[in-house]
Amino acid sequence: MKLPIPKIFKFLLIGILLVGASSQIGSLKLEIGTANAQIPSNINSCSDTGDPEFHSLRPYQASPCQKTMDATAKFCGNELIFHEEITESYPGEGNCTENGGKVTCTYERSEDRHLIIDLSNANLPIMGNTENVPNSQTKTGMPPPLDDVDKVNGYVSWYLNGILNRAEDGTLKTTDYNVVNLSGPLNKLLPGAILDAQRIETIGNVDSDNHNQIAVCGDSNLGIIGDITGLGSFTPRECYEGNDTRAKGRVFRLKPQGGIGGVAGDDGWSGNLGWWDTWMGIMVEKMVPYFPGVARDIIETYIGKPWNNRTPPLPWSDEEGKPFATEDSYTKAYYEWRGNTCVLLPVINKVVCFDNILVPNKYADLYSYVPLSSTEDLKGQIAVDNVSSATNPSPGGVTVSGVTFSDQIPSTLFFAHMQESTELASILQDTFVSSSEQGNKKGDPTNVGQPASCITVDVRSNKGDDLFASASKLEGNLHYNATFSCTFDPVPTCSGSCFPNQNLCNAEGGKAGTGTCPSGKYCCSLPGPKPPLQTCTKDVYIALSTTSSTPKVEDIWSQLVAGPQSIFKRVFPKTNTAGSVGQIKDIPGSTNITYTGLGITQQSTDLKFPHIGGISEYFLKGIQTALRPKGFGEPLSFGESEASCSGDGSLPALPPASGDCKLGSLGMVGSANLSSLPTLVSIVEAASQNYDVPPGLILGVMFGEGAFNGGSSAKYDWTEENVKKWSTGCESMPNCSPDTFPSTGVVPFFEAYWNKIKDAVKVVDPDRVPSPCNLMDAVFALAKDLNQSQNGSGAFSGKTCYGIPLNAGFGGSSNCSWDGSDYETAIRVWEFGTAYNSTYTCATLTGSCATGGGASAACPGGDVCEKVSTGGSSHNSCVWGVAHSH
Repeated sequence: MKLPIPKIFKFLLIGILLVGASSQIGSLKLEIGTANAQIPSNINSCSDTGDPEFHSLRPYQASPCQKTMDATAKFCGNELIFHEEITESYPGEGNCTENGGKVTCTYERSEDRHLIIDLSNANLPIMGNTENVPNSQTKTGMPPPLDDVDKVNGYVSWYLNGILNRAEDGTLKTTDYNVVNLSGPLNKLLPGAILDAQRIETIGNVDSDNHNQIAVCGDSNLGIIGDITGLGSFTPRECYEGNDTRAKGRVFRLKPQGGIGGVAGDDGWSGNLGWWDTWMGIMVEKMVPYFPGVARDIIETYIGKPWNNRTPPLPWSDEEGKPFATEDSYTKAYYEWRGNTCVLLPVINKVVCFDNILVPNKYADLYSYVPLSSTEDLKGQIAVDNVSSATNPSPGGVTVSGVTFSDQIPSTLFFAHMQESTELASILQDTFVSSSEQGNKKGDPTNVGQPASCITVDVRSNKGDDLFASASKLEGNLHYNATFSCTFDPVPTCSGSCFPNQNLCNAEGGKAGTGTCPSGKYCCSLPGPKPPLQTCTKDVYIALSTTSSTPKVEDIWSQLVAGPQSIFKRVFPKTNTAGSVGQIKDIPGSTNITYTGLGITQQSTDLKFPHIGGISEYFLKGIQTALRPKGFGEPLSFGESEASCSGDGSLPALPPASGDCKLGSLGMVGSANLSSLPTLVSIVEAASQNYDVPPGLILGVMFGEGAFNGGSSAKYDWTEENVKKWSTGCESMPNCSPDTFPSTGVVPFFEAYWNKIKDAVKVVDPDRVPSPCNLMDAVFALAKDLNQSQNGSGAFSGKTCYGIPLNAGFGGSSNCSWDGSDYETAIRVWEFGTAYNSTYTCATLTGSCATGGGASAACPGGDVCEKVSTGGSSHNSCVWGVAHSH
C-alpha cells in the first residue's frame, strides 16, 4: 500500500532541488560503450535468481515478472522494406509478341514468402542505461563508460535514483560533490522515514512483482569472522569486477536466500535481527514476575521489547502495525535497528543506547542500497500493421498488387526502466499532490500539441538499454502479385520438328513461338549451337509498416510532463496560453535498428516510441534549464501556442536575392499571379540565393507537378494570405498529410529523399521543424535537391534528353547562372533519378505536359521524342519553358 507523504515542499523548492542533478549540462552521448547487454541463456522466472546479475537497475534482462502485456501505447515504427529480385528467361514463360525486331514478353507472378525479420540493435533511449556503465559483464580494455553527469542528464532512471547506492559502485560514489549534485531529487526531497517505507515495499514485492535481486555487497570491519557471523559494521563494496564473475564479499539480496549443499546462502532484509534481541525479549518476559505491581507495558516501554526486524521501524507502524505511542519510543526502536541496545530512562524520558557488538549493524549500514522501486523489465512488442499495396509501377516498371501479410507472430520486446520510472515518478509527485488529487497523478495530458506524425523528423535519442528484439523474431507470410514486361532479341528460326511436349525433345530443344513452330510447341532439332538464354531481372520493393507497443509510457508521460499534476508543470505552470513559453510538443524517442530477414537485405530504419523524446526535452532538460540563470543550460523546443498562431504571415528573415537568383518576370505561372504574391516570390528567391538554383527552375518544377493548375483541376488558391498561412506553420497546405509519402504538398517527396533534404530551410530558421506540407519548407528542400541533381551521374555519359547532353557526374554551376545541360540534368534527375536505361529515359513524350511527369511522361526507346529545338507539349518542355521565362 502507498503511504501518504506530507506536503512539506512548495513547488519552487522542488524545482530548485530537482535542478541539483548536476552542476553542468551534459549533452547526450550516442555511441559510448563498455559492454553490451547479454540476454541470459535461460530466461529466469520471477522466483528464480542468479549470480552474477547484470546490473542493480536491470538485474534480470528479458525476464519480466509480468505475465501479460498490458498498458501499452502503440506508435509507428517506420517501414521495413522487403526487396526481392525476380528473374525471367527467354525463351521461357510469359505472353510474348514480336514487333520491330524485338520480342516483348509480359509476365504475371504470384509469390508467397515466409518472412523472418531479425530486428537487431533495437534499444530504448532516454529511459535508462545499464550497458554503457560498469556492470557484471564489463570487459577489461573497453572504452570509458558514461560519466555520472551524462547519466543524470540523459536518463530518467539515473536522474530519479541518483548515482549513489548502486551495487556496482560500492563506496566510490559517496563524495560531497556527488551527494550534493548527483544524488537525485527523491533522496533530497523525501524524509528518511518515507524512503524507508518505499524500500520496505520493494522488499515485500519479491516473488510476486520483483525478482529477489542483489542489492549490495559488503565487508565487515571484523574481517572474515564478521563476514561469517554477520557481526560488526559493514561497509559496502563494488559487487562486480566484470568479465561475468560472481558478486564479491558478503552478498545481500532483498530477502535472504539459502545456500545449496550446506554452503552458506545470501543475506537479506526479511526476518529477525538476531538472537540477542530475541533473548532480550525473552528476558523481559522473565523479569515481569519479579516486579509485582509494575505494569507489564511500563517494563516493555523502558527496557524492551527491543526492535527485532531487519527493516527499520516507521513512525506510523510499530511491530504490531500501530503508530508508536511517543517520539521517544520510535527513537529507541530506530537506534536498536541500527545495532544498539537502548533503554528509555523513566521520568526524564531520554533514550540511552550503546553499540552492542552482538546486535548486527549490517542491515542498517546497507539498507540505503535497497531499490526504491521495481527494477523489472516489462513486455512490449513490434508488429506489422500495414503493407504497401500501391499499384503504381516501381523502378523498372514492376506493378505490385494484392499484397498481404498474414499469420503474423509479432516480435516481443523487453522494456527496462518503465515500471521503475512510473513508480519513482509517483513517489516524487507525492511531495506536492494532496490526497484528494491522487487520482490525477496520471491524468489526461493538458496543453499539449498533437502527437508527432509517424514520419516526424523531430525526435530525441541516445544509447539506451537493449530491447532484445532478436530473441523473438517478427514472422509472417507475405503474398504479392507482380506484373512486368521485358524486351529480348528474337531467337533463331527453328529448322527441326515441332512437338507438343518438351519431354519428346532432345537436350537441344527450345520453346517455340519465336520461330517456325506454333505457339505452345517445341522445336527439337536446332542446327549448330543452342541459342543463348536471355534473362531479365526486376526489383520488387514492398514496405511493411510497423507499430511498436510501449508499456507504461502513457503513465510516465503524464506524470513527468503532460498531465495536470506533472512534475514539469510545477515549474512551468502555464503553457499554451497567450504570452506563455509555448505549447508542449509530443516528441517521440527514436532508435536506429538494422534489420535482416528472408528476402530482406540488411537495411536500417528508425524505430520510434511515443512521448519519450518529450520526456527528454521537458523533464530532463527543461527543468534544469528553467531554474538556472538565463543563458545557462540548453534552449527548449516549444510549439507555437494556439493563441499566438494567428496566420499573420510572420516568417523568418529571408535573405534578399541578387543577379540571376532574382526572378526575371513576375507575371503569371499557370493560375498564380506572381506580382500579387510577394511572399512566394521572396521564398523562391531566398531558396534560389541559398542553394544557387535558378528561381525559374523552382517554379518550373512546381508547375510541372500541378501546383499552378487552374480550373477544376486546381489544387491551391494562390493568394498572399494563403501563402503566408502555408509557410508559417499555422496551416498545412490543403489535402496534405505529413504522415503520407509520397507527400501531397506543393511537390511530391518520397520519404528517403525528404529525409536527406528536409533541413534545407534551417539556413534561414535553425529552430524550425520542417514539414513536407509547409510551402516554405518544401520550396527550400526542392532547391537543395535541384542543386544536388545538376551534376547527374556516370550513367549519363554520352546520353541526352530533350536533345541536350546530360552532365555525367561533373560540371554544374556554383551560382544561379546555369547552362542548358545543368537545367536538363536537374529535370531528368527530378523525374527519374540517376539511373539511365532503355525503359525510362526522358520526360519528353508528346502531350504529357499535364501528366505530372514520371512513367506517364517517359519517351520510350531513348531520346527520340521532343527536342529543345522544336519544343512542344511534353512534360519536359513545360518545365523548361517556365524555367526559362521567369
